[in-house]
Amino acid sequence: EFYLWTGATAAVLAFIMQQTLGDLFSGLALSLERPFRIGDWLRLPDGTEGQVQDINWRATHLRGWDNTTFVIPNSVLARESFTNLHGARHKYAPWYTLQVSGEADPKQIITLMQEAVTRCPTVLSAPAPVVRLMNGSRSPYIYMVWVHFANYPSMFAGREEIYREVDAALRQEGLKIAADMQEISYTRSDPSTPAG
Repeated sequence: EFYLWTGATAAVLAFIMQQTLGDLFSGLALSLERPFRIGDWLRLPDGTEGQVQDINWRATHLRGWDNTTFVIPNSVLARESFTNLHGARHKYAPWYTLQVSGEADPKQIITLMQEAVTRCPTVLSAPAPVVRLMNGSRSPYIYMVWVHFANYPSMFAGREEIYREVDAALRQEGLKIAADMQEISYTRSDPSTPAG
């Protein structure tokens, strides 16, 4: 019985040590590789987002938008992919798609959108915003707006500014952002017709 108990204890300790050593070596690897720093924003595969608050030998602590703290074992970060959205001193350059009826002149739409985006205080003027017709093969046409923000957090205010200014510019010309158009066809069966 003593040998069985010792063997079971050794197995449990080995498992615990394996996990601990895995976190330790993963923490060392992350420290050497430095794929992120304190202050950076990370997005994990499950959609979790948070700002890096602390990195120690066992885990990385992220603070979420709702001020909660996520404790992510370093072995998980070393094993899984994640997106580094970077910190306050790193520009963030997303692009957005907007749809407008294909009946409107694309040159006019691009000009209106370009002027609208340049009125957004959060959008950086350099590099200059870019507006392009992305898909004109079906209606509504899809336009792409590519901008730069000072950093990732400023994107949230900037995104609202873009949609608000573009919407106002289009409405002033009697136009509006279009929703997805889908054609759905169905057959209504006649209950008086026998099946077969």
